[in-house]
Amino acid sequence: MLRKYNSYIVLALAVILTCAPRFNGNNYLIDELVGEDAAHYVAMTELYKTGKSNFVPLSPFTYRPLIPYLASKLPFTAITAINIINVSCLILGAIYMYLLIRNISGRKDYALFGGLLYTISFPVFYYGSIGYVDPAAISLMSIASYYMYQRKWMYFLAILFLAGFVKETIILVIPIAFIFLLINHTRIAVLLGICTSMISLYLLSTYIARSISIDPNQVIWAASPNIFFDNISRSRTWVSFLLGFGIPGILATYLLIKSIISKQWSILLLTLPWVAGVGLSLSLFVVSILSAYSDGRFIWPSTVYAIPLIFTILSQTKPLNLRNQTYN
Repeated sequence: MLRKYNSYIVLALAVILTCAPRFNGNNYLIDELVGEDAAHYVAMTELYKTGKSNFVPLSPFTYRPLIPYLASKLPFTAITAINIINVSCLILGAIYMYLLIRNISGRKDYALFGGLLYTISFPVFYYGSIGYVDPAAISLMSIASYYMYQRKWMYFLAILFLAGFVKETIILVIPIAFIFLLINHTRIAVLLGICTSMISLYLLSTYIARSISIDPNQVIWAASPNIFFDNISRSRTWVSFLLGFGIPGILATYLLIKSIISKQWSILLLTLPWVAGVGLSLSLFVVSILSAYSDGRFIWPSTVYAIPLIFTILSQTKPLNLRNQTYN
């Protein structure tokens, strides 16, 4: 019975071992502690739990209440509770990535390799367990990708709504799902119904998240010349981009260019949703350069889409032929 879940156990151990050196902001391998962003989420957790905190959380961090709220229900310190949830989410995200690749390729070895690409990576190591909410957001993108591919739209929409309370970057899944629907010749009525539901649920969840924000001030990311020049002048911006894009991004780019050169149009058509996901992640990174402190977290979503892009090309199999199969 246990052998049936061997791959899941391997992925869970990979996540735990990758996160362990930095858990709770430990600096065994690098001389840096928990970042300022995490302080907002820790303070939110403390406020939900006890009504008191020595730090005042501000917007836009307070627009992301779900993980701090769940953490407040656990019998641990705020930072530990957040990171236990993050590691659990990353494990779940890895399992769903495994299932997605298994359905795309029909091969267990591809699925396990894809799951390991997701887990043994710089973003999981560096950002996975230091008090951010990004790990949960990334994991929900992975889960949403699986349900999209399986055409289980009710589950997909539920994940989208839930993720709106985690981080607003979940908006990336909407255009990706739209492209998926288009290339699979979805009927117009169904296409419009799903798209309307996606947009409505995203707007509703993010509106509620802002309405219940601890900080009453409203913040909108705006481009700034000072932020732009600060970001492009920092070597860390570009190093974190390269490490965040990582092996999945580089390999996906190589295979995509190779497929274009060899004119594998039928395979390329199947990659369009994943190509869009990588492209939108790159766009998110560009936006961060203009309006935020840019680091590898903004390119991290590309991993979720680069991995299925890789195995769609490698398998040279039409995904929808396999969508009704169930794998463990």
